[in-house]
Amino acid sequence: AIEAPVPLHNPTMSPDQRYLAADASINGPRSGIWLIDIARGAPVRFSDGIMPSWGPHGSQLSYTVPRGAGYADIMARSITRR
Repeated sequence: AIEAPVPLHNPTMSPDQRYLAADASINGPRSGIWLIDIARGAPVRFSDGIMPSWGPHGSQLSYTVPRGAGYADIMARSITRR
């Protein structure tokens, strides 16, 4: 079992199966994208957004940041730079 501080949705494993990325669809400081190191079981809040998707090498996550009125931004960010 994977421990997380909030209920997570849209889980996706990194290509090397080292990390799980998922989103917490709640309002407040615990919402957004969470990154969990599977070996350590350590959850870290990664960014605002929903629907994470891994890049082909597993070093980058793409995700959607809703902006309201039907608009959203698609973002991409390295998992090593925080």
